[in-house]
Amino acid sequence: MDEGGSRIRKVSKGYAEAGPYISAGTQYAASIIVCLLVGWWLDGRLGTTPWLLMAGVVLGAVAGFYNLYKTLVSGGGTNGQQARVAAVNGDRTGSRGDSGGGRPSSTGEEKSGCL
Repeated sequence: MDEGGSRIRKVSKGYAEAGPYISAGTQYAASIIVCLLVGWWLDGRLGTTPWLLMAGVVLGAVAGFYNLYKTLVSGGGTNGQQARVAAVNGDRTGSRGDSGGGRPSSTGEEKSGCL
């Protein structure tokens, strides 16, 4: 029974780690599709076929790529999630490792609150 539980935990951990990347890929595709549809609809209303459709595809690709890039650079959003968890738990140190907020650390040296 324990072997099955450990296998489930491994699979769950894998999905949890891949989640931000899967989400970013889905958002990239969705932004292109939504902007494409808006451009297509506006082309039909304004009679500018196919210019707004193409502009929508380009706008969706740029916006989607920007979001994808932010996710990949941040490492899947793990740093932001850790900071949110720390804030909810009342931990003001975050990932800096100091006592935060300009308070003296345990070694007696002053910390500025900045990096």
